[in-house]
Amino acid sequence: MFKNATAVLTKRFKFFLLVMGVFALGAYNFSFILVKASALGASTETVTLVYATLNVATVMVGLPSGILSDRFGREKLLVVGFGIFFVASLAGLLSTEGVLLGFVIAFIYGAYIGISEALQRALVPSLVSAELKGTGYSVYYLVIGTCSLIANLMFGILSDQISMGAAFTYSLLTCSLGIIGMLAFIISKPKT
Repeated sequence: MFKNATAVLTKRFKFFLLVMGVFALGAYNFSFILVKASALGASTETVTLVYATLNVATVMVGLPSGILSDRFGREKLLVVGFGIFFVASLAGLLSTEGVLLGFVIAFIYGAYIGISEALQRALVPSLVSAELKGTGYSVYYLVIGTCSLIANLMFGILSDQISMGAAFTYSLLTCSLGIIGMLAFIISKPKT
C-alpha cells in the first residue's frame, strides 16, 4: 500500500496536492455561510432558504462549468472557482448587516462549490498513471480531508476568539495563495 503511495507521488502530482492543500486550509464549510446569514439578521426559517439558495446555485453552475472545463481546461476553470470563493469570502468580510446579503453570499459560495469540487477530483486521473488511480484518489482525499479539518477548526476558532472578519481574512489569504499556486501549476504544465 505505501509502495503505491510513493509511486503515485510524482513531481507534478505533489505540486497539485500542495496547491489544493493550501487552498483547502482556508476553504471553510458551507455551515459558516449559514452562520454569517444569521449574523446578518436572517431568522431561523430564513436561514433554511439561504441554504436552499446555496444548493440551487451549486446545481445551476455545475453543468455549465463541466461544459466550460471541457472547452477551456479544468485547471483554468478551477482558478475561476477559487476566484469565486475569494469573492464570497470578501463579501463575508465586508458585509455587516442585511438579510439579502446573506442570500447573495450563499449564491456566490454555491457557485464556487458547483465549479470547484468536481473539477478538483477530475484532475486527479490526469496526474497519475491509470493503474494507480485509486491510490491517487486516496492520497488526494487524505490531503484534502486533513486540510479541511484544519480549515474549519481555524475558521471556527478565529470566529469565536477574535471575529468572523478575522476568519474570513484568514480564508482570503489561503485562497490568494491557492490562486497563485494554481496559476503557477498551469504555467508549469509540460507541453505535449
